[in-house]
Amino acid sequence: MAKNLFQIHRGPRRRSSELIDLPLTFRETVEDWGEGMKSRRIVELAAVLIVTSCVAFATPEAGPESSSVKKTLELLMQVNNADEIDALAKLYSDDVVIVPAHGDPIVGKERAIDESRRALDEFQVEQSMSTDETVINADTAFVRGTSRGWKLDRETGTRQEFSEDYVAVLRQQCGKWRLTRLIWNDAPQSEL
Repeated sequence: MAKNLFQIHRGPRRRSSELIDLPLTFRETVEDWGEGMKSRRIVELAAVLIVTSCVAFATPEAGPESSSVKKTLELLMQVNNADEIDALAKLYSDDVVIVPAHGDPIVGKERAIDESRRALDEFQVEQSMSTDETVINADTAFVRGTSRGWKLDRETGTRQEFSEDYVAVLRQQCGKWRLTRLIWNDAPQSEL
């Protein structure tokens, strides 16, 4: 327990009632000053933490980790285009969450694989992607970009083109980047 320099103790570990009394106005001044310093230190600490986190999360990466993240996303596209569900499972984290433009969120690796299998049974897909932004912080990567392509209804033979804006979050697991979150929306019709 730190000693207040403005209080005089009569031995070790005494209660405040055993302190030598200082003039009331002086004691009030010391207490007010101490409370003000505590508040100021909390505000300063909060400001430092906010600035540090903003710098850490807003720094775009262009190094080897960024290209490794991009390769993982390209593998996801290739695997999807080739209807290789087993390979797709290796690119998802166990706690993956996919939020499609239409429909409910898909939570968990097993459900994501089942939904991918169902979709690929129904449609043949050919798509490509571009990356507009990649931000990496330690073992987490944030990617924003566009996916374009077509899907062919296997039953009716109807082909439909699409363009989607996406946001993906990847996390490193066992030294490999894995998709952990994905959300996309349909691009405006004028872009198709």
